[in-house]
Amino acid sequence: MSIEGMSTEDLIIRGGAIAGAVSAMLGLLWKYVVSPMVVEPHKKKMEEQRKREHEEAAFRHEVIDMLNAVNKKLDDTQDDVGYLQMHELKSAHSRLVIRGWCSDEEKAGIIALYDRYKLRGRNSLAES
Repeated sequence: MSIEGMSTEDLIIRGGAIAGAVSAMLGLLWKYVVSPMVVEPHKKKMEEQRKREHEEAAFRHEVIDMLNAVNKKLDDTQDDVGYLQMHELKSAHSRLVIRGWCSDEEKAGIIALYDRYKLRGRNSLAES
């Protein structure tokens, strides 16, 4: 049937049917051909990337927790060393006061120990 003898209304109806059929074919083409080749690999890639980012964030969090634990232990060790330095300085002072004198080597060692003690941020001993 040619379109020359058709009314405008019939042409619109036939055109709509053709457009519907083309749309259905394009939908099927998209669903069964394009989507599996383009969309699904992209979704999979994005999912893998999100999973990798989540794992990296968890790893970073774990490393930060470990570093915080190490810092805490180092702080405790610093406190212990500072206490030992203070004890050694007090002990040397008492020993040398009783003896009444000290050698140049002892004096240099005590001064070096006191300087390290002060650098540690501790200074509970009166400067003399």
